[in-house]
Amino acid sequence: MRTIFTLLISAFNKGFTVLAFTILFSTVAVAASYIPTIATSHIPPAVDIVTSTTHHFNFSDKKEVSAIFSVKPKGLTLLSAVVQSESVEDPDQVKEYRLDNMTFSIADDEYVFKNATPQKVSQITVNYNDGITNDNVALLRFDTVVKPFSSVVFELPGLALSNISHNDQMKLFLPQVIFPPKDKSCDRVPRYCYLPPNPKQKTIYNTHIVMLHNALNTVAFPPFITRIINTYCPFFKECKKYGTQPLSYASRNMLSLGAEGHTFNIRVLAGNYFSAGRGGGDRPWTNNKKAANTSGKAAVYEGYITKGSGSYRPYHQRTYNTFFHETNHAFGFSHDSAMTYGLGVPYSQVFITENFSVIDRTTIGEVNVPSVFVTTELNAKNEMTLAFYYLPDEKEYEQVSLTMLGLSLNSGSIAYKLDSKNKPVDNTLVLHFDTLPTATTYIRTHNTDTKYLSTIKLSPSELVPVVTYNIEGNDYGILDDKELLNKDYDGRQIRNLCTNMDGLLATKDEYQRLWSYLKENDKLNLLQERVFLSRDEPSNNTIWKLEFNDDVMLASQHSINDKLGTDKSLVCVNNN
Repeated sequence: MRTIFTLLISAFNKGFTVLAFTILFSTVAVAASYIPTIATSHIPPAVDIVTSTTHHFNFSDKKEVSAIFSVKPKGLTLLSAVVQSESVEDPDQVKEYRLDNMTFSIADDEYVFKNATPQKVSQITVNYNDGITNDNVALLRFDTVVKPFSSVVFELPGLALSNISHNDQMKLFLPQVIFPPKDKSCDRVPRYCYLPPNPKQKTIYNTHIVMLHNALNTVAFPPFITRIINTYCPFFKECKKYGTQPLSYASRNMLSLGAEGHTFNIRVLAGNYFSAGRGGGDRPWTNNKKAANTSGKAAVYEGYITKGSGSYRPYHQRTYNTFFHETNHAFGFSHDSAMTYGLGVPYSQVFITENFSVIDRTTIGEVNVPSVFVTTELNAKNEMTLAFYYLPDEKEYEQVSLTMLGLSLNSGSIAYKLDSKNKPVDNTLVLHFDTLPTATTYIRTHNTDTKYLSTIKLSPSELVPVVTYNIEGNDYGILDDKELLNKDYDGRQIRNLCTNMDGLLATKDEYQRLWSYLKENDKLNLLQERVFLSRDEPSNNTIWKLEFNDDVMLASQHSINDKLGTDKSLVCVNNN
C-alpha cells in the first residue's frame, strides 16, 4: 500500500538529520455517515463505510526527529472582539516586559485585554471556557488594532465566556527584558560605564528584540543556523569540542538562545573607551521548559543609538550585528562558541535582509500568528495527542512538517490515520514515548509556504497524569510518579519541576490549605505519599518538610541541600 508519508532526510541546508523509520499499520472500518430515511420496507438504511489505516512512524533513540505527515486540520473558531475603550501606558515608564505578556480578565461581564508588550495586536490565538466546555481554542480578532503597552475593554457579541487566556506558539526567544535604573558607573570618568536607555533608545532596542524573536520563530532559521554553524565550526573551540552528538550543536544553541524567561538586562554603553558593545551572562540550558534563575546583560555603544550623534545608525547591519553579538554574550555564549563571531554577520547581513523588509527591520509591527495551530491532550503516561488547526481566512493545508528536538527523546512512535486513498482521516497525530523523557521536548510544526513555526514545549511532568484539586480557584497538582521525581534533586532543583508545569512549588501555607481540603473531603487516604517539600525557606538554606497525618499537618525544617529521596512527593500550584 502506498502511503502519503514522506521522510525528510538530511539535507543540511534544511537542518534535518537522517532518521531510519518503520511503517506499521492496522485497518479499521468505521461508519462515516448515516442518512435516516422513511421506512417503507425491511431493507436497512444505507451506511457509508470508510476504511482507515493507522500507520506508525517509529523513532529510536533520536534527539532530532523531522518528518512530514498528512493531516486534515480543523478550522480554528473566530471570535470577533469589538473594542469599547482603551488606555495607553507611557512607554517611558515601562521598566520590563516579555513579548508574550498578553493577558485577559473578566469582571462584571466586561472583558479586558492588556497588551504589556511593545508590539501592536490585531489578532491572537486563545483558549477559552464558555461555561459548557473547557479549553476551547480560537483566533480572537479585534476590530481595531490594540496599541503597545495598552489595555482595552471589549465585547464579544452573543457570547458569554468565563475565562480567556493567550495561547502563544511563537515560543523561542522570550526573555524577561529589563531596563535597569541608572547606577553610579558614570558618575566618574571611567574607561566605560552604563546608562539606562532614554525613550528613543528603548524603541530602538525593542525593535531589535522583536526582530530577533521573529527571526528565531521562522521556518527559515533552523536551516540557516545549521548551515552557518557547520561552515564555521572548525574555527571555534567550543563547537569543535562539542563534536558529533544526536542533538546538533546548532540546534542546542538555537534552543538556548530561544530560552523562555531568561532575565535580559539592557543598558547603553557610554564612557571614553570605545567599544561597539558589551555583554555577558549565564547560559540557559534546554532541559527545562523555562530558564531557571539565569540572567545576562547587553549594551550597545551610545553613539549608534543616540539621535544627533555622528555615528548614529540604529538599524544599520553593523548595529544589528552588534546587538546580536552582545545578546548572545548575555545568553552565555563566548567568542569561542560561533554564536557571536561566526553567526553575527550572516544574521545581520543576510538572514534578516532576505527574510524581512526594511519596514520590519526599522519599526515594530503587529504580533505574528503562525498558520499552524496545535493543541495537546494527554491520553496516558508518555502518550499525547496533537491536534492541528488552520486559521480563519487561510487556506486549509494537507500536510505538516514536524520536527522534535530535545536532549532525551528516547524511542517512540507517531501514529496517524489514512483512508483507502491515502488521504488523512482527521486532524490528529498521536505521539508516544516508550519511556519518559528526562528533558523538555520541543515540537515545531509548519505547513507549506508559511513563514512562522508553531512551537509546543512538553516537559516530562506534562507527560505524566497528575491528580489535581481546585482549591479557592487555584489548581493543586500532586506529583508522585517516581519516574518523574528525581530522587537526587535537592531543595533548589525540585522547584524546576513545577516551573516546567507553568506553576510554582507549593509553600507551607498552600500545603496547609491542601491538607484541610483533603481532610474535609475524606481524601487523605488517596495520597500515595504523605511527606512533601516546599519552596519557601523558613531560615537560611532550609525549606519546609510537611507531613500529612490523619489529624494534623506537621511542619519541620529540612536542609535545602538534602536530596528528595524516594519517600516524598511535591505539589505544584497553578494560579488560574
